[in-house]
Amino acid sequence: MDGRDPTHDPPSGYRLRPPRRQDAPIVAALRTACEICDEGEATTDAAELAADWRCLPRFDLERDAWVIEAVAGGDDTERITAGNGIVAFAWLRDEEEHRVLVGEYSIHPDARGRGLDTILMDRIEARARQHAALAPDREATLDVFAPVACADKLALFAGRGYRKVREFARMHIDLTEPVPLPTWPDGLTVRTFRRGKDEAAVHDAMDEAFREHFRATSMSLTDWCGFLYGNPRFDPGLWTVTWDGGQVAGACLGYYYPDRQSGYIDELGVLPAWRRRGLGSALLLATLASLRERGARDAVLGVDTRNVTGALHVYEAAGMTRRLLTHVYTRRVPVSLLET
Repeated sequence: MDGRDPTHDPPSGYRLRPPRRQDAPIVAALRTACEICDEGEATTDAAELAADWRCLPRFDLERDAWVIEAVAGGDDTERITAGNGIVAFAWLRDEEEHRVLVGEYSIHPDARGRGLDTILMDRIEARARQHAALAPDREATLDVFAPVACADKLALFAGRGYRKVREFARMHIDLTEPVPLPTWPDGLTVRTFRRGKDEAAVHDAMDEAFREHFRATSMSLTDWCGFLYGNPRFDPGLWTVTWDGGQVAGACLGYYYPDRQSGYIDELGVLPAWRRRGLGSALLLATLASLRERGARDAVLGVDTRNVTGALHVYEAAGMTRRLLTHVYTRRVPVSLLET
């Protein structure tokens, strides 16, 4: 082996190319089909996906993402994707510049078993090696995820040298009935996020609250604001922030998706000095109530089942139940294939 990055070509009837911005609705529909097949429910939002492509720091659609499409006139063009041709999508992002990488791929259920997963993982890993070559000390890790039901995907990860390191649970709650009122610890002021005033304090507090968590990474304040305000679902009224004087004690960041009448808790963080006082539970209940007022009939969130702050217990105590288990696999990224 000479250290080059060999990659497999698509089989006859398919071609690989970078996605274009106008492909976002098509890719979102593809991901939705995969989620319904593999997870039983869809969570991809087309507008949010398009915003990710525009606003993720250091992300370049031409360099960091790939689609595979059926060649026009091929059997799969209409059968799989109603004429748009795209049957698979993958991307790689660096959550910490060049060092902490995450790769994902989606293949339409009707196009699986044809080696497209190998093609996409080749591209993800080749791009990851480019990041590793630029990382401090040339050290980088690549994480990949798959629901527990995706045995083929998990086997592919294991066969390529990844090791399972974590399980994340998707927690769900029915919001068709009112949620209990929150009980706030004494000494705090509670209000929703104020754009133009609270950015730095909330950004710094969330960094501190999640510092000891698995896969803890941080965006700069500038990148965080760009990503935050680029999201079409951003609603400051769904961000509950608690203050101890001029210091943020904790915050819960929520999003509402009207098309499916569903809410999502993106982050719930409590600073160490305010833990074990019921603040996390109060923040969660307040945000769930706000989501219900918007029209949400349910809400979900993701949690590390080995979370060191006891978050899983907080969610279960609020009435949330586990709906899906996702495995996290990781490996060190070699700069060249000679290091594997």
